[in-house]
Amino acid sequence: MKSTFSYRDFLPILVLGEGKRVTQGGTGNTQNSCGQSPHTLLLVEDAASVRKLLATILTLNNFDVIEAVNGEEALKKLAGKQPDLILSDILMPIMDGRELLKRLKAQGFLETIPVVMLSADSDAKLERELIGLGAAKLLNKLGSHAELLSSIKEIIRQFGIRDV
Repeated sequence: MKSTFSYRDFLPILVLGEGKRVTQGGTGNTQNSCGQSPHTLLLVEDAASVRKLLATILTLNNFDVIEAVNGEEALKKLAGKQPDLILSDILMPIMDGRELLKRLKAQGFLETIPVVMLSADSDAKLERELIGLGAAKLLNKLGSHAELLSSIKEIIRQFGIRDV
């Protein structure tokens, strides 16, 4: 008998946790457990594979995700729907994460939208620099998905944005 095992069968369990299921095309949720619309995140990442992985994880965990490939595109997307949180890589072409932070601060966005920076190289010096520029937190993009999700939810709570 031929096995029909597929990693896709286990992706919802790995991403969402035991006991949670996802239908094809996402969770299908348009509201969170409190009956509210999902939080919207602007994900800024130039590496397509990383961006798609993070977008999938976030979508499966009831976040609406707007994607941008660099800081310049992120600023253009902010002219539309404003996100509850921005998740941005640091090293990107055209406009990197540091310059994005500076422009967000100059335009007054950092007063209402927290920015979480992502890096493969996270250390205390880099974190102090980014927080000095206005970031809420630095996360290792190679870290666990559970840590990423819990950090996002904690920052949303700290900024007084609707419950997660």
